[in-house]
Amino acid sequence: MFSGVVLTAVLNHFTKPTMIASPVSYKHSFKLRLATLMLVGMTGLVSLVITAWFTGDNTVTGFFKQLYALQQYPPVWLMPPATLGNIF
Repeated sequence: MFSGVVLTAVLNHFTKPTMIASPVSYKHSFKLRLATLMLVGMTGLVSLVITAWFTGDNTVTGFFKQLYALQQYPPVWLMPPATLGNIF
């Protein structure tokens, strides 16, 4: 009688459906979030700009030359108030 109960318990354990997640539920658990897409997009954009700059693209090189000129000689309206007294 004891072996019959054990055998029944073992058979029930292996024949009853278990609560294992189906592959469909795994598909729904992976979502591309907005922050991930933005990070990947910005990384790609920066990579393209750096590659274009190193290859000598005139548009990118001209942009960085203009940025350098603006940093060296900023417009008066953009300068901090403490340095305005020295110009006038």
